[in-house]
Amino acid sequence: AGTPELAGLIVRYEQHVRHRPDAISGNDGLDGVAVQRFERIEDFVAFFSHPRYAELIASDEQRFLDTAAIEFIVTDEPNVVIDG
Repeated sequence: AGTPELAGLIVRYEQHVRHRPDAISGNDGLDGVAVQRFERIEDFVAFFSHPRYAELIASDEQRFLDTAAIEFIVTDEPNVVIDG
């Protein structure tokens, strides 16, 4: 939020921390999920290619995350099956 160059590219960022450490909350070794929303794939590419991302965010990722264990997927708009 403090970097307008990046904030203008991303619509929403969410962190979902694992609810509890047993099997009902998912696979072993996973501690949460981050969800990033962008309006367009071009904004996604611009966000991760921006020099401020490398300067401010990527350095923290290296320090605080096991980057070798990160998995990600880029999706299209959701197909809402139940809305309520």
